[in-house]
Amino acid sequence: MLLAFDGSPSAATAIAVAGRLLEERHAVVCHVRHGGTRDQVAAGVELAGEAGFGVEAMPEREHRKAWRALLEAAADVDAALVVAGAHGHSGIGRAILGSVSTGLVHHARLPVLIVPAATAEEPCDGPSLLWYDGSA
Repeated sequence: MLLAFDGSPSAATAIAVAGRLLEERHAVVCHVRHGGTRDQVAAGVELAGEAGFGVEAMPEREHRKAWRALLEAAADVDAALVVAGAHGHSGIGRAILGSVSTGLVHHARLPVLIVPAATAEEPCDGPSLLWYDGSA
């Protein structure tokens, strides 16, 4: 699986939650930079290791649209799943700032797990809820 990591608390939460929910134990951490700080991927690899993943780092990518770079990275490593955190911006904030999680959900051709902004310590030991609308 591909773990998207941008250094944010929501990305750290997504990695921690994925470690508790998913049985897949191998992951690739990808950081997409758009003008920001370099070397976030090392922190993401450390968090993924703490979450129980056998993990490797993907070379940092730079792209104007982070969701597109993440989907390209997922294709490069033949990922079965992309995991990302949601920053919790409102509809207006999403329209102004763009949204990686929205872009992933709307453009992915593989499963995507978006973890809402929360704390990594919140329990997630209940049953999984899957939604199906009957579409292909």
